[in-house]
Amino acid sequence: MSTATPLLEARAVSRHFSVTIAQGWKRNQRSVQAVDAVDIALHPGETLGLVGESGCGKTTLSRLLLGLEAPTGGAVYFRGRDLATASRDELREFRRSVQPVFQNPYSSLDPRMKVGSIVGEPLRVGGASRQEAAAKVAQALERVGLTASDTTRYPHEFSGGQRQRVAIARALACSPQLIVLDEAVSSQDISIRAQILNLLKDLQAELGLAYLFVAHDLATVRYMSQRVAVMYLGRIVELASSDALYDHPEHPYTRALLSACLPDDPDAPVPTDMLSGELPSPLAPPTGCHFHTRCPIAVDACKAAAPELRVIGSSQLVRCIKVPETSHSNV
Repeated sequence: MSTATPLLEARAVSRHFSVTIAQGWKRNQRSVQAVDAVDIALHPGETLGLVGESGCGKTTLSRLLLGLEAPTGGAVYFRGRDLATASRDELREFRRSVQPVFQNPYSSLDPRMKVGSIVGEPLRVGGASRQEAAAKVAQALERVGLTASDTTRYPHEFSGGQRQRVAIARALACSPQLIVLDEAVSSQDISIRAQILNLLKDLQAELGLAYLFVAHDLATVRYMSQRVAVMYLGRIVELASSDALYDHPEHPYTRALLSACLPDDPDAPVPTDMLSGELPSPLAPPTGCHFHTRCPIAVDACKAAAPELRVIGSSQLVRCIKVPETSHSNV
């Protein structure tokens, strides 16, 4: 991993939401810890995968990194500058440089706007002239496999895969350095998914883009990512290079997620470390290690205090007191 200043970084970032719980005639305020003191960094040109069950905080973390949510604690830094204290010009640069692509192209594209207006909107907001915007829109559409003539069409005239290409073109129009892909291919069938993933890889090689790739599909994450972070109930529980994490997962939650994947060999033995139980409510997360209620190797100490992320071997980070300091995954 690069030792240079990260392109985008979260330092001890947290996001808590206040919710109202009805209990008979009473209304009680409770706090949901969607993201809990997360440290994560993205470097130029790399893809960082982010995986975990639904409700673990992946989307909230991605929104924090995009500046769409304000952190309750900690801070988000763009090129070493705290976004909370950044100047207007620095925030403008950040918004140009970090762009999102959301999961559902049917809801993320305004059906009343033509594609040219959709892709060109961030350029117009940024002050580009009409002629400059038109040229960049045409270039962005061609880069994703569409044509300049598509600017006059509406989103409903495209297939689902083409709509997601429009969403990618909109992100590319501002010449970003990082794109946050929040389940960007999960709504596509497998053939269209493969085409979009290959498109994203080609764009990364051509433009030097960095990606935060949020997904449930672990095979897709491995194909796309150089590093992978595993998230559970608002915390990062393991962070490693893609090869290290998939070949030798250390945290019991990571092993359970990988065991739940379809095997390459249908005759392979059934894994013994399958995930059991339900994800605890974020309204009342377990004390200590959040995973101890479902963990097959938990001990009493796991309930007492939350473990810190520790370096295992040369570079693998694991939040588990039961994993030894020296592990076979880095031998």
